[in-house]
Amino acid sequence: MFGSLGKQFAGDIASQVQSAVSSHLDKRSREKGSTEKATESLGQVTGRRKALFIGINYYGQNGELKGCINDVHNIKNFLTKNYRIDEILVLTDDQTTNPSKMPTRKNILDAFRWLRANAQAGDSLIFHYSGHGGSVKDTDGDEEDGMDETLIPVDYTKSGHIVDDEVHDVLVRGLPKGVRLTAIMDCCHSESMLDLPYIYVSE
Repeated sequence: MFGSLGKQFAGDIASQVQSAVSSHLDKRSREKGSTEKATESLGQVTGRRKALFIGINYYGQNGELKGCINDVHNIKNFLTKNYRIDEILVLTDDQTTNPSKMPTRKNILDAFRWLRANAQAGDSLIFHYSGHGGSVKDTDGDEEDGMDETLIPVDYTKSGHIVDDEVHDVLVRGLPKGVRLTAIMDCCHSESMLDLPYIYVSE
C-alpha cells in the first residue's frame, strides 16, 4: 500500500516539475524573442559601415606577441567577405614605413575620432583590437574594484597607456542614438574596456 502511494506521489511531483519547467522555458523563449526584435530594431544598419582594426605585436619589446596582426587580417577578411564595409582603417606595428598607420597612443585616439566622425542613426561602427591590455589604479573613484583597464599602444614606454575612461570619452560618449558600435577586444582586462555603465552576464 505504501509503495503504491509513494509511486503516485512521486509521479505527481514529477508532473508538476515538468509543467513548471515547460512554463519557464516558454516564458524565456518569448522574452528572448522580444529582446531580439528590440535589438534588431534599435541596431538596424541603414547607413554607412566603418571599421577600425588595431593589431600590435610589440616587435623587439618585452612581452612581444606573435599573432595579433594575423588576428586583425583574419577578422578583417571575414567581415569584408560577409558584409559591406564602406570605410576601413588598419593600424598595425609592421607598417613601419607609414608612421600614420602605426598603433601609437596618438594614432589610436585619432583613429577613434575617425571611426565615430559624422556618425548618425543607422550607421554601424566596428572596432577590433588585438594586443596587450593592462590595469592601473583608478584615480577618480568610478571603478568598483579600484582599477582602471587600459589599452597598451606600441609606444607605451614613452606615451603611456590609454585608460578606459579615455576610451569611453573619445570613442563612446555622445554617440548619436541609433548608431551601432561593435567592439571586439582581444586583450587582457577587456571586460569593461569601454567603461560602459552596465555589464551583460550570460546565464
